[in-house]
Amino acid sequence: MVKAIKFSYSKDSDILYIGVKNSKKIQGSAEVGDFILDFTHDGELVGLEILNASKNIMKITKRLLSQINKIDFAVKYNSNHISIGILMFFPKGMLKEVNIPIMVSR
Repeated sequence: MVKAIKFSYSKDSDILYIGVKNSKKIQGSAEVGDFILDFTHDGELVGLEILNASKNIMKITKRLLSQINKIDFAVKYNSNHISIGILMFFPKGMLKEVNIPIMVSR
């Protein structure tokens, strides 16, 4: 099932937020370096905040981040990590795919 995604980028603070629209209530957050993950009570990842986004997403500038038109967001749960796939859409058909593995303890 494809979920609708909301996102925002602040050029001043260089923070990219990606979240699932109309998701269940966020129960807690986990900070892993420059990544803040928002989870529901049943462990579903429904939000991701990337601090220093222009430094943490390779080959992307603040200017380009501020031009994002749409984002697709997929999460794969593994025994010791979460794989987060982000597909960013920009003007003129430009795409940027980012994969972020986050180590977790269960």
